[in-house]
Parts: sequence; C-alpha cells; structure tokens
Amino acid sequence: MTHFAEQAALLRSVSRSFYLSVRVLPAGMREPVALGYLLARASDTLADTVEAPTEVRVEALRRFREMINLRASRDLPEGLTLRLPEERLLIARLPSLLSWLGEMAEQDRRDIVQVLEHIVQGQEQDLTRIGPVQTAVELDNYTFLVAGCVGEFWTQLGLRHVRKYTTMEAGPLIERAVRFGKGLQLVNILRDLDADVESGRSYLPGDVETAFPIWHRAAMEHFEVAEEYLIAVQPWRLRYAALLPWVLGVRTLELLENRPQGGFRRKIKVRRSEVRSWLWRALPAACNDHALGRLSEKLGFGLASRRKLN
Repeated sequence: MTHFAEQAALLRSVSRSFYLSVRVLPAGMREPVALGYLLARASDTLADTVEAPTEVRVEALRRFREMINLRASRDLPEGLTLRLPEERLLIARLPSLLSWLGEMAEQDRRDIVQVLEHIVQGQEQDLTRIGPVQTAVELDNYTFLVAGCVGEFWTQLGLRHVRKYTTMEAGPLIERAVRFGKGLQLVNILRDLDADVESGRSYLPGDVETAFPIWHRAAMEHFEVAEEYLIAVQPWRLRYAALLPWVLGVRTLELLENRPQGGFRRKIKVRRSEVRSWLWRALPAACNDHALGRLSEKLGFGLASRRKLN
C-alpha cells in the first residue's frame, strides 16, 4: 500500500474538495502534493489553536519547523487544545507524515520543505505582528508566504513530473503561479475583513473602506494574470484543478464588489449550489481553449484567452 493510500482517509477528513482534486493528479504529483497539503494543514492547526497562548503557538511552530528539517518527531509544547477530532488525528499522524517525507525523492522533499518554510514564516508573522499590516509591500510579502509560494510549489512539481505540462517557459509560468496564489489569498483577506479586524489582524494598510477598492482591484489583476497560467497548462486534469479555485475566486470578488457600503459584517462566499454548478460548467473549459475563452468572458475576463485564440 502506498503512503497516499494510507493517508487518504485523513486527507479526505481535513479537505473533501481538495481530496477530489488530488485523486485525479498524475502519479508523480499526487504524493508530494498530498503530503505538502497535510503538513501545511498541520502547521495551520498549530497556529490557529486559539485557546492556547500566542507564545505556546509560536513555540509549536518552531518545533514543527525543526521536525520538517530534521524529519524527526519532537514533542509539541503543553497547552495546545485541539477541538476537532480530525485536528487531533492530523497532529497524531505527524510521525508517519515525517516518515513519508523522508522517503520522498530528494527534489520533491526539498520543494515540500521550502514551501512549508514559507508558510510557517507567514504564520509566525501573523502571531507576532503587533497591530495591522502597515504597507503594501508588507501585505504583498505576506500573500506570497501563505499562498503565492503554493502556486510556485505546485508548478515546480508539474514541470518536473508531467510531460508537456505547459506551452510557456518555466520562469514566466512560475511568476504567474505566484500571482495566482496571491490573488486567492487576497480574496480570503477581503472576504474576512470584519472577523480579522475584530481579532486584531487587519491585513489592509490604512482605513478599511478606503483600502478595500484598491486591494479588490489588485486581486482582480492577479486573476487576470492567472488566466494566462490556465491557458498555458495543457493536461486537462491539471487545468481543471487550477480552474476551479480561479472561477470561485473571481465569483467571490464579484459578490464582494456588490456588497452594501460598510457591509463587512456578513461573510460573503459562493453558495454551495453554485459551487456544484461550477464543477460541471468548468469541465469543458479544462478540455478546450475555446470553451475556456467563453467561460472567461462570462466572468468578465477573456483578454488573455482572446490573445491566444486569435
């Protein structure tokens, strides 16, 4: 039995939708992506254990980083209270996940460790930051650490493991993958504005109402660039896996743009019924460039698609 098969139930318990995407990945990508995701969820669990004092969570992340680099288990600090059974199971499985990491091909292991280093750094900044994000540069760096680096990780694996992964040179493709990840994180920030402000984690520099349209447009620009990434990815399964978060991100931005003035109290998200609809509507776009262009135009984009198709 492969490590992926052994950990499939765990992966499904912490993310049903991502599990479906991982299952259809080419064999060479499936295991490093699954393991990277599980370890990232473990670090996220440690960082977000709100019942524990900040210093305990920071220490937990420090020890987690040592585990990743040494590929050896360490005791986590006392004071961590995990509420959900799937969280407790995930942390209990860390020794087996580290064993899996140790058996990875060398370059895949390096990529996993690198992306986790970025993610943990971003989480530590979250926990130790005093007051709101101050500058656009600080926000851009944060969106790279927690999401842009994931686009880089995914693309590096695709370039290495998937034949005819792309029609674009590696450098420009990775740049677009990073922008893609940054756009997705900006959507999360804009969607969670009120909850973040109440918890002291304001991520938009300056006044929220003034900053909102600036960063809403920045997110849209990231997704415009990400469309070029989608066009360049050739295997339909991999395009489909990237297309779904892109569509849902664009739709969330549309909903946010039409919110009432000052309407950050209610968390805005795409309804489940619409998500299910997009699962089917996005499939032709994953298989055909013309269908991708039509879908993009329905969402208010289409410039990159028309450039290629014409």
